Parts: sequence; structure tokens; C-alpha cells
Amino acid sequence: MGDVVGAQRSQKSSSSARQTFSRIAGRWLRWQCQLLNDVHFAAVVDATGLHTGAGVTSKHIVASIGKARVPIICTGDSAKHHSFSAHGMNCWQLPVQFPGKSICVIVHMNALSAPAQTGADRLLRWGIMNLTDWLADAQSDSKQSMPPLQLMLSQKTLTQAAGCWVDDLQFRTQAKRVSVGWFEHGRSRLLAMSGVTALDARRSLPRTLIAAMGECVHAQQPIQYPAIISGIETDLIHHQRLHKRYGELTVLSLPLVKEEQILGVVTLELSVTQKRALHAEALSDEMKMATPILATLSERKPGVGLFLKRCGQTLLHVLFKPTTQAQKTASFTALALTLLALFFPFSHNATLRGEIQGADRQVLAATHQGYLASVSARAGDQVSEGQVLAQFDHTSMQLQRDSWVSELVRLDSALVQAMSTRDKPAIGRLRAEQASAKAELDLINHQLSQADIVAPFDGILVSGDLNDRLGSSVDAGESLFQIASLNDYNLTLEVPEHQATNVSLGSIGNMRFAAFPSKEYAFKVESTVPIAIASENENVFRMQAGLQGDTAAIRPGMTGVAKVRVGRRSFAQRGLDLLRVRLRYWWWSIGA
Repeated sequence: MGDVVGAQRSQKSSSSARQTFSRIAGRWLRWQCQLLNDVHFAAVVDATGLHTGAGVTSKHIVASIGKARVPIICTGDSAKHHSFSAHGMNCWQLPVQFPGKSICVIVHMNALSAPAQTGADRLLRWGIMNLTDWLADAQSDSKQSMPPLQLMLSQKTLTQAAGCWVDDLQFRTQAKRVSVGWFEHGRSRLLAMSGVTALDARRSLPRTLIAAMGECVHAQQPIQYPAIISGIETDLIHHQRLHKRYGELTVLSLPLVKEEQILGVVTLELSVTQKRALHAEALSDEMKMATPILATLSERKPGVGLFLKRCGQTLLHVLFKPTTQAQKTASFTALALTLLALFFPFSHNATLRGEIQGADRQVLAATHQGYLASVSARAGDQVSEGQVLAQFDHTSMQLQRDSWVSELVRLDSALVQAMSTRDKPAIGRLRAEQASAKAELDLINHQLSQADIVAPFDGILVSGDLNDRLGSSVDAGESLFQIASLNDYNLTLEVPEHQATNVSLGSIGNMRFAAFPSKEYAFKVESTVPIAIASENENVFRMQAGLQGDTAAIRPGMTGVAKVRVGRRSFAQRGLDLLRVRLRYWWWSIGA
């Protein structure tokens, strides 16, 4: 009986080790194929006991990518690297020196030139060194043999736990992609996607995934698309997009529920064969066990507060209770620097917002309702006078014009006939209809002449990007472009009310634009508008300033930060002045 139990344990241990080996080999292959180009087939082979020159069967292949075009064989000495060409391809057989196993890496690529072949060979050798390290770490580190949920518990953050979980879940389910999202305190975010180390939430795929997970949260139950699901009336638009994104996949969204509240959603994208092999009950049990782990990690607070508290305590002890000579020196130096910063006068600047505005600005609007046919410019382009910026579809207007031209020909013919018979009532009626038809024709001709949007002068387009509106309807009077003169512009400064007394005509300062943060432009205030304008919760005065120096790279619409010199004051003086002004205003506002 003991021998049977020991054999079973040995068999389970061997199976677990092979699964770990297969998972590591698969991840290494995906990483290696991303570094190489035109890889048709790559495989990691367990060549233990395999004879030299023998064909490699499927049971020897631990992990593979692609389909082999030439027979897979082990050639020559298994202790040496081999590369050969077959059917216009370069093939490598690379043995991996690892204790207790005879491992071989096989790669088939397109035919390469001699330098490219040398580079690929060096890259593969370097990659095999990493594979050896990964396998060694898997033997020595117990985490690699942990169950998925235990591996999640060993992570420090919610994102790290979700990342290792989706990678392991993708490997076990053979899904095309596994994603997990988290919904808590009214916020939704995508924690991890399998095979991705850095997520960009602004891209289309993450937005579609989080929206599909939101459909699962709204439905309050698992969603499988395509399928007829009772009790769900919501149109599963985002599941349909995922379904069609990579060729008719089955999208399965499973909620992560804790205390009857959905905290997250796991989305699996499966093929038909993968869906049949998936054990839904085991997967549901895993979701129930994973939810408390993720919830616990989401509530774990970082230790930054404790670190700052200890730093503050240490600083206070050094400053006010110095014990060693070094601490006394540091305390004296800090006190001297503090007094110097408080009472030594520094150059004081008023910080303002600045924007380059063209001296000539014009809004180009649609003169009539129609459909956009073509667009030849967009915001940021330089245009010349008379250049066509956008064209409308003139088909309907041309048909109307042809109709009125035909009507005028008919009226002329009828008028000649009436004049020949001296039918005065008919002559009067026909002349009135003829005048009305001419007016309609003149109106259509005028609209056709004004149909295209044309640049009125040389300049740069400040706003207007209509490429995504081609073929759509545009209403009459709708603003399409805004153009500003290119070489004639002003620097407009927005001066808050509390800084108005510090900035006046003739004040000088420096400007740094967001486009050129390392370059500084000098300016001088030349004019002011003595009217306050409401802007972002405060009133500001607009002042015009002239830039100095090389301004060839300056364009209308650029913004930045301007600093105007207002004198020399210490930090203590500035604080006392601000406090005095606020107290005076408060004292006056309460009616004292």
C-alpha cells in the first residue's frame, strides 16, 4: 500500500514539474519570438532519451509556436549548436545544458543573410542563457510551484496579484486573452491583461474591455457571448466588439462577488475548442476563492505614511535634541539656512499665464447646410490665401440649378408664344414667374460660389479637424475652422486681480512656452485692457506684451508661464504682505 501511495505522489510531483517546465518554456518562447523576426516555428524539446538523428514526436515537444515546414529532427552531437538551411529557411538546433534533463531548442526562420544569421545566432544563445536561469529559479524558488491563489497571496499589490493570476489562468484555460477589472467606490479600472506588462488605459482595447466588464456588472450575472441569456435586456455592444475583434471568439465574463456585491470581473476570450474544454464549475469556484484575496490586497495601504512619520520624527530629533557633534552641526546649519531664506531679499516675480494670439483671427463657418466631400487641411497647418480648406457635395445644388435653367427656358418659350398671340394676362403672369425663377437661379449660383471653405489670408489654422466628419451633414453657420495670421501676433498675459498693482505698462519679464520649456523669451508689457474678465474662478486683466529675440518658431495658440519682475523681497516680507492684504480685505468685508 505504501509503495502505491509513494508512486502516486511521485507521479503527481513529476506531472507538476512538467507543467511548470512547460509554462516557463512557453513564456520564454513568446518572449524570444518577439525579439526575432520572421519566425515560422519555434519549440522547446525534452530530448531526454532521444537518439541522435531521430524525429521529434509530439510527446517530446514541451512548448511550441507556429507550424514546422521541415521535419523536426535532432542532428549531430547533442552537446553542440547546429544551424542548417532547408527549403529556403534557416534552422537552428540549440542544446540547453541543464542538470537532469536533455533539452533542445529548435527554431525555423526565413532565409537570412550572413550578418543577419550571425546576429540571430547570438541572440538565440543569449536567450538560452535566460531560459537556463528561469528553469534554475523554478527549481530553487518555491513560488514557482505554488498554486495560483497561493502565488497571488505572495504578491504585494493588487496589480501584481492580478497580473500573475491572468497569466496563469490563460495558460491553464488556453484562452486567447484573460483580463481582470476592478469596480470599487464608483471607480472602474483594468487591473491586468494576460501577456501585457504595462497597460495604457487610453487605447481602444482596454476601454472596450472595461466597458464589456461594466455590462457584466450591470447584468449582475455571468455573460457568455454569443448566447441567448435570459434576464438580460441590455444590448451587449462591447461584448460583440470583442467577439468580432479577432475572428468570432467566445467572450465569457465572470463576476467576482463578495457579500453579494460585485467587486470585479474576469473576461476570457476563447475559441470554440477552448470553450468546450473549459470546466466552468472549477472556474467558478476559483473566482469565489480569488475575490477575497483581491479585496484584501485592494484594502492594503502603502507604507508611505509610516515612512514619512519616521522621517519627521528623526528630523525633529536632529534639529531640537541633537546629541552628537554631527547632529549639532546639522541643526545649526539648518537654522542658519532657514533664517537666510526668511529674511534675505530675493528677486520676486509675479507668475502669470501667457498665450500667443494672432493679430488677425477669423472664424470660417459653413454658409449653407450640406455634406462634406473632402478636407485638405487641419488644425496646425499653414495655409495661403485662396487655398481650399474643405469642399461640400454640390450634386443636389447643381441639380436644382439645372432644374431652374430648364424652367427659365420653358418660360421664355411660353412668353414668346404669348406675345405672338398678344395674350396680355399670360404675358404678365409669365414675366412674374420668369423673374421668380431668375431670383432662385441667382441664389443657387451664389451658394455654389460660396460652397467651398477658402482661406481668406495667409496664416495658420488654430482649430478645425474634420477628417472624421467626411460624408456627414454640416449645418449652416456651424464653425469649421479658425485661422490666425502667422507672422503678426501678440503675447497676451492674464494678470489676476491681486497681482494687478505689481504689473503695469513697461514691466519686463521672461516667458517659457510649453512647447519650448528649455528656452526663455524676454518681453515687455506694451498695453493693457482696463476691464476685468472672469476666467477660471477669478477675475483677470488682459495685457499685451511684445516678445524679443528670435521668435521664428513661435506659433499662434502656444501657451506658457510668464514671470514679471516686481522687486526684491524676502519670503517673510512676502508672507506678511499677503497676510496684511487678506486681513484688510476681510476686515472691510465684515463692515468694520
